[in-house]
Amino acid sequence: MPLTAEKAEKLGLVNHVVQSSELLKKVCEVAEAIMKNNRDLVLRYKVVINDAGKYHLWELGISKSKKYSSTETRKRNCQLKNVGNARNAKEGHFDKLQKEEHMRVEQSYSMVDPKKRDEKLQEIKEFEEEGEKLMKLHEEKKAEMKSRHWKDEIDLEEGFNTELTQFMDKYTLKDKVQG
Repeated sequence: MPLTAEKAEKLGLVNHVVQSSELLKKVCEVAEAIMKNNRDLVLRYKVVINDAGKYHLWELGISKSKKYSSTETRKRNCQLKNVGNARNAKEGHFDKLQKEEHMRVEQSYSMVDPKKRDEKLQEIKEFEEEGEKLMKLHEEKKAEMKSRHWKDEIDLEEGFNTELTQFMDKYTLKDKVQG
């Protein structure tokens, strides 16, 4: 019984099934997605995939874990997008309020009490600077976290590569002994 493209996709043997007229477009999409990844990590995956391609790895359940990982990644990305959208909405509303306050201070105190206006504008400026520091600190923490994550993921993949190589060597030795 021949294996259809749809069945191969369902089994996790292929990532996508498209009409031939859509093939180039899909290849470009996938290539762009790959290029967005960490180059070193992509090269490491390639080594594992190229070495592992000699064996029946779907029997090891790798396809299932890849599918799970992909689903979890989409879920996590969706959650992050929702958090980011909510924060952007809050920031947009807050920026609008800040501009209104700035204009109110300018209009209210310009003629009546220029000194008071300057004090209020200085308060607004200090507040904005404090907000910028908070944002910068957040970005630094996020960068550190991502750096730790990538290091951990690379270590995990290197460990898996070693285990997989040992497993394949064991499998290959069985074939040589039996053959």
